[in-house]
Amino acid sequence: MKKIILSYFVFSLSTAIGSIAVSCNINNKEINSNKKAILTSISNIKFKLDNNEVVTQDQIKLSEVFKNNIKYEILDLDAFKYDVEIEELKKDFKNLTLKIVFIIKSKQDNLIKNRNSILVKGFKPEENQKLDVDLYSKLSNKEKFEYDNATYRDLALSRIRGELKNYRTDLLRDEESIEKYNKKAAQLGLDNFENSLIKNFTLPSKDGKLQMFEGHRALAASEWDSFDVSNKYLIGGLARKIINNKYKDIALQSYGISFVNRNKKTLQERVNDLDIAFKQALPKIESYKYDLKDYEKKDIIIWVNDVYAKSNILLSLAKKESDDLFLQAKKITEDYISKLKNAKNYHFLVNKSYLGFSINESSNEEIYKKEEYKIFEPNNFKINNSFGTMWILDAEISKEGYPTKFFFGTNAHVADALNKNIIDINISRANNSININQELKPNENDSSFDSFSFHLQDYNNLRDDNLQKLDAYNAFKVIFSAKDYLKSKPSDFLIEKQAKKYQDVEEFADFAVIEIDFSKIKDLNKVEISNNQDSGFSIPYRNKETINFPAELARLFTNNYADSFNKEKQIKLLANSYLKQYAKIDIPLNKEITNDKDSFFILGYPSTQFDYFLKLNNKAKQNANYIENSALKQSLWTNINSDYFNNNFKKNENGERISQQIGLRTFIEKPGIVDSFLSVPNENGKGFYIAPDGKEYISMSLEYTPRFYAPGGGASGSSLRNQKNELIGAFHYKYGRFAEIGTGLAVALRCEGYDYQGLFGDYNLPQYDLIYGTGKNQKNSYREELRRNYDNIKTLLLPNGTHENNIPSNFKFKN
Repeated sequence: MKKIILSYFVFSLSTAIGSIAVSCNINNKEINSNKKAILTSISNIKFKLDNNEVVTQDQIKLSEVFKNNIKYEILDLDAFKYDVEIEELKKDFKNLTLKIVFIIKSKQDNLIKNRNSILVKGFKPEENQKLDVDLYSKLSNKEKFEYDNATYRDLALSRIRGELKNYRTDLLRDEESIEKYNKKAAQLGLDNFENSLIKNFTLPSKDGKLQMFEGHRALAASEWDSFDVSNKYLIGGLARKIINNKYKDIALQSYGISFVNRNKKTLQERVNDLDIAFKQALPKIESYKYDLKDYEKKDIIIWVNDVYAKSNILLSLAKKESDDLFLQAKKITEDYISKLKNAKNYHFLVNKSYLGFSINESSNEEIYKKEEYKIFEPNNFKINNSFGTMWILDAEISKEGYPTKFFFGTNAHVADALNKNIIDINISRANNSININQELKPNENDSSFDSFSFHLQDYNNLRDDNLQKLDAYNAFKVIFSAKDYLKSKPSDFLIEKQAKKYQDVEEFADFAVIEIDFSKIKDLNKVEISNNQDSGFSIPYRNKETINFPAELARLFTNNYADSFNKEKQIKLLANSYLKQYAKIDIPLNKEITNDKDSFFILGYPSTQFDYFLKLNNKAKQNANYIENSALKQSLWTNINSDYFNNNFKKNENGERISQQIGLRTFIEKPGIVDSFLSVPNENGKGFYIAPDGKEYISMSLEYTPRFYAPGGGASGSSLRNQKNELIGAFHYKYGRFAEIGTGLAVALRCEGYDYQGLFGDYNLPQYDLIYGTGKNQKNSYREELRRNYDNIKTLLLPNGTHENNIPSNFKFKN
């Protein structure tokens, strides 16, 4: 009889149990090529410790099997005819099974006679069915994925109604095609068809075209993202604290930004307002009395008349736009008029209109003609205050002192708020007084932050055609937005039904560049600069006679960013994406981040209403002043363990790791790497992104999922950098529930592309560079827009000019 031994390294464990060998008995007879005969010939699976003690699987844990360099022994094989080789070991910690895939070869001609497997069940239960972080860290990335995916798959599957075979029926369903897909996916490092279906990824249909999932994705946090956090529910990052000098440098270059816009209300919003107005009208009417003063009576009459007038106008407008809206408005009006007519004192108000028409007689046409109706128009608008984060990307090289033209990176959806309805732009940024490990207040309440308010338009006198004549408005513009940045369209890759539905929809990467030209801010009364210091705050050369005001304002605003002494702190660009050089961010959870690895730094300014740290440690009363009107404030936030809030741990100059989140991951052996078109093409699970101009966009880019960063609205636009200050991407907040899973998505500014070898039809992850351009299928970039606007401009990132020849050689795609 022959003993065949194969060494197979898996991972190390504690030394409690020595080396373990797996042995199985195969009957001493010629093995039939028939599958059933092969399987029935296998019996008596046993495990041998290195002290030669033989145990069965119910006496050991599955995790204990994988110990050091283990020898898996297959005993009692007919030595004269067959050789056996173990081809693969598949561990399933959730179900406590071990699948051993092996091949049997003829000893005479070395040809494979059979490939088969045995499934070993009944292992001793693991403690809490979970691995500790040390054991998990020693798994390969593929093994980690298999371990995590078993649990995640069950969670995702539980949220699908009905049988899986009836789910997304446009997709592949025949076994042969799915088997072919799975084989190719395994070669490319992607998950299999069924798992991808359950996770609602974009998948090929029967005709080879792709079907996107258009609904909401239910996500769950990775247990490994919270393994070293005291409170596993506080995994969204750290508020109002800088823990090392690198974060301080980023804070001095980053800005919380608030766009104040005056937008016209939709008819639906006006119908909703009407419902509220009628509810308020009833007590108004009942409060009317003879002994009221004349001005009090007049106020009530005018107020009630306003409600009637608005309802009549709204009914006419709604009838033209939507039958549903008209019926909704008509029902509200009729129901409340009936109630109002039965209200006490109503008869006193009839025909007592100070607007010149009776509240129960005027027709729609008469109301339209009345001059007094103009007083309602301002109420048909609403003030929107949208928050975001931006940071210095680039600056013009000036021959005349400090530059006045700067370029700031952010998200496309943040920059979209900079439109003709803009009234004010309020911006805050840290100043040099900010300290390491200092517990900060919200920006507006802390002297470590300076605030800049730019008043662009009069609220009551919005302009349209004449808007471009306003210098202050012209100082701000979106010079580049990565919308429709590829030559292809999403519909090129989609099934017929979706291709038709989205035929006018383009792709986008959620990145944009805002230009601020300080030389155009000539009316100093349009700029308000403040600080929370008791002693007051002013900038040099604040008076109107100062010729150098634009340059000095730019210098103050940018914290001397463009000065030569800050050259080492100026932003750099990442030449190779982490899809290409994943090993640089592949850091075991139980190991410190070493100098040869890259860590992530993110800093942004979400709305203070999401700052749950203000209520920690029973401090809600103490922080009441900050919590009040918190929706109008912003707080500094970083991608750091929340435990640092209450402790000043000694922290090195590193940032954080990538997230282990599995529900968005595209590449199974590369945690944190996402192809957005395949994994999450839609915005917030409610549809695709719709810009203010009504155009719709589908996400198509490389993305990263950073650990410890999900702070809420306003963090959008935060820069993602490494410890070398190399710009990686721009964070955007894709899902409302991301605060619960501790991560979001950051769009990569550069991607070499990825060839899926036909697995997804004609679609491949696109090659692009949003800063320099020249990607294979790319048609627009920051550099190209800069060239179109300023032909001869030279900047810090393009010191020799904007021509393609001036792109640094390490940023030129090789294919």
